[in-house]
Amino acid sequence: MLAAHLAQKKEKEKKKQETRLPIILNLCLYSGKKTPYPYSVDIYDCFEDHILARAELFKPLPLIDLGQIEEEELAQHGTADLLEMLLKQSQKRTFLRWMQNNPEAMRKLLVRFYGISGIMYILGVEQEYSPEEVLQTIESIVPQRKEDIMTAAQQLGEKYEQRGIQQGMQIKALEIAENMLSELHLDVETVAQATGLSREELIKIQEETSQ
Repeated sequence: MLAAHLAQKKEKEKKKQETRLPIILNLCLYSGKKTPYPYSVDIYDCFEDHILARAELFKPLPLIDLGQIEEEELAQHGTADLLEMLLKQSQKRTFLRWMQNNPEAMRKLLVRFYGISGIMYILGVEQEYSPEEVLQTIESIVPQRKEDIMTAAQQLGEKYEQRGIQQGMQIKALEIAENMLSELHLDVETVAQATGLSREELIKIQEETSQ
């Protein structure tokens, strides 16, 4: 029991250590014509403002924990407010109701430089409602930005179309590989070169077809 406890404790300590960064000691090995070495070896001298770099670098990072800040406070964060609100809402994986309850935020979203990128982000995160429902909601809030909304819809359609083509090609490659392995009895390496599939995928196909 004691041995098992010590082994478990050692494993936990090992995992804890693996999450920490190792210490890296830097050195400069120089063999140039000019000697002695004519440049600074102080990393801070590489910065334009070496005094500011020395004062601010390697300090604990400023933290903005969106989960601890209400939207009313985020709205006071200047040009970063909408980005922060979008990221905060993204934890719920849905935006439609939030947009309906925050129409002014959506108007600002499309007026600013976010534009189409903001819409695409919302569409990419949304899991509760369809893209059509989301786009209709956005258009009802900002009908004057219909062109941006249509552009986002077009880009989304192209994205899904490309994904469908890729999935279709993958399925076709798997079918061809299965035929080459089971019917033509070719080896895995040859099939991998012909189809572009990995050895792991082909071995899995072999195991499934042999059952």
